[in-house]
Amino acid sequence: MCAVLTGVAFTWLCAVLGLCALSRHTTSAPRSTFAKRRVSTVAHAVTHYWLDHDRCPTKASDLIANGYVDARSLEDPWGGRIEFFCSDETASARSAGPDRAFGTSDDIMSES
Repeated sequence: MCAVLTGVAFTWLCAVLGLCALSRHTTSAPRSTFAKRRVSTVAHAVTHYWLDHDRCPTKASDLIANGYVDARSLEDPWGGRIEFFCSDETASARSAGPDRAFGTSDDIMSES
C-alpha cells in the first residue's frame, strides 16, 4: 500500500513539475513571437511614413497622428516601448525584449 501511495505521489509531483516547466516555456515563446510581429509592423509603418512624407518620422506621434500605427503598437509585450529609426536606406524598429534594456542580446530588431 505504501509503495502504491509513493508511486501515485511521485507521478503527481512529476506532472505538476512538468506543467510548471511547460507553462514557463510557453509563456515566453508567444511573447517573443508577438514582439517580432509588432516590431515588424512598426518598421513597415516607418517605411510607409518615410515614402509618403519623404522623411523619417521623428517621434511616435508622427506615426500615430497620421494613422500608420495606433499607440498600443508602439509597446512590446513586456510593457516597454518599441523604438524606431532610419538610416540612409532602411527603416528599423526594435524592442528591448524581456530584460527591458536596449543593447542586450535579447533585443528584437526588424528592418524594412
